[in-house]
Amino acid sequence: MKRLWSGALIVLGLLLLLGLQLGPQFPELLKFSRPAYERGAVWQLLTSQWVHLNWPHTWVNGLVFALSLAGWRTWISLRDQMGALAGGMLGVALVLALDADCTYYAGLSGALHGLWAGNALTLLGQTFMPTDQSELPQQRMRDVSEGTMALMVLLLLVCKLWWQGNAALNPATGWLGIPVYWPAHEAGLAGGLLVMGLVLLLRRTTSGRRD
Repeated sequence: MKRLWSGALIVLGLLLLLGLQLGPQFPELLKFSRPAYERGAVWQLLTSQWVHLNWPHTWVNGLVFALSLAGWRTWISLRDQMGALAGGMLGVALVLALDADCTYYAGLSGALHGLWAGNALTLLGQTFMPTDQSELPQQRMRDVSEGTMALMVLLLLVCKLWWQGNAALNPATGWLGIPVYWPAHEAGLAGGLLVMGLVLLLRRTTSGRRD
């Protein structure tokens, strides 16, 4: 029942992304525009991450969003995934607010970097800082293999960020034919790691107190 409920929430999230793109006024109203932000449209720091610059942009981010949440459910609860995604969104919002050179922004890709990084960190925490110390050896072996997978995910994300930060390799326009604001990816990853790192630390602290 819980899995069915989480699946319904994932579908609703995807429908929200698509629905916001259907109304022609929504992308223009909700995307980040620095002149509008400086006049007080603070909400655009977050709402801009739920609208996109064109339909290919929408479909790619929407499908990655839905498939990521569904795939990671094997190891990470939907609640924790939402925490990682929220951390990614906060990281992107912060860099948008601080970077005066960023004049406009729309898209979920930065927050998705936070989702993947936060999920990988959570899986590492579950592997190397388990709350249940009485696991069977077979279970511990499986946990270690999952931890290795999480490390590989983090390594691939770091390599991707290095590649996109290399001016010689990094095109100004992405494969979808739209400008890419690369700092959002880095900020999203950092936000996802920070939020889920704090969550893991809090859980470890409260678990230690109960013990």
